[in-house]
Amino acid sequence: MKKLFSIFIIAFYTSTLFSQETNLVSRQNYDKKLINSIKSELTFEDINIKRIQGDEISIEIYCNNLNKVPTVQNKDSELFIQSLKKKNSPGDYCMVILYLPVDFNPETFSIKTISGFISLKDFSSENDIELFSQTGNIDIIKTKSTFLSVNSISGNIIAKNISCDYFSFSTISGNISFVLFSDLFAKSKISSVSGNINFNSLSNSSYNFDIKQVKPNVNNKIPKLNNSEGIII
Repeated sequence: MKKLFSIFIIAFYTSTLFSQETNLVSRQNYDKKLINSIKSELTFEDINIKRIQGDEISIEIYCNNLNKVPTVQNKDSELFIQSLKKKNSPGDYCMVILYLPVDFNPETFSIKTISGFISLKDFSSENDIELFSQTGNIDIIKTKSTFLSVNSISGNIIAKNISCDYFSFSTISGNISFVLFSDLFAKSKISSVSGNINFNSLSNSSYNFDIKQVKPNVNNKIPKLNNSEGIII
């Protein structure tokens, strides 16, 4: 009986420790007219960027550990989301949801995290977009920008129906998969050391890529691809 009780306590503690059940711990709203830059420097937190109707930028933070809630600073027209400089414990989980008005067009949009997942959907910007996750995956759907920079070390990059003047996708061991929605106006770069590269296009245009890969494993479904100036190592 004592053994069964001990097993129950261990099972309960383990399920609680590694649970990703989260509660809304913070919600902050900002006038979009007073913000022209959004940046994040996160560690383990996931971040989800969504478009909404309205005049306010809203940031919701969900966490299962109140001691690890990231901070949001508003200074000089910049919103800066930052992780607390504390050591993470097994089972810690936080998610940041960034709601941006559909007509909000920041001059700077830079999202960085170490192991968190980045999701960007239905996002349009007349300026550049920068996304980085060291080990987390990055998903981009129906996104438009001037320059789209997406980088990871071991995380996968998946981009569907993207429209931009040019882009740069880079990983070390992660896979890269993307589908272009429209024409490009400048040469774009794709780089991976050991990951797979898959790409396609919904447009019938001709593209010019600079592809760099140590262990070539490229799956190209674009019929008009000019890689004469690109390098496949």
